[in-house]
Amino acid sequence: EHLAETTALYEKMGYEIGNVLDDPAQHVKVCFLTHPFNPTIEVIISAEKSSPIRTLLQKNGTCLYHLCYETENIDAAVQELRKDGYLPVSKEKTSVISGGKSHVSLSFRNVSYRTC
Repeated sequence: EHLAETTALYEKMGYEIGNVLDDPAQHVKVCFLTHPFNPTIEVIISAEKSSPIRTLLQKNGTCLYHLCYETENIDAAVQELRKDGYLPVSKEKTSVISGGKSHVSLSFRNVSYRTC
């Protein structure tokens, strides 16, 4: 919705704007912003009215949605996070945007966390 406005802000901070990728399974489009020293940022764009993030974006506008961390052992990472009070909010699945890797979303109070 506000891709150009959002990416312009990060471009000023030295981020390189990647191509927009379509993920039809999740009804979203994503654009990865990379930086030589800072974390990669994934901008998620609602691709259609049935997109699961459409309501969130309409309510909050452009916002931080989740943090994503890559791990060698997704099952062990989920078990550790559960010990710390995180709760799974999705089943483990793969997607185009995660490069076909498995991922699962977890939530802790008002923080969403995704392991890949």
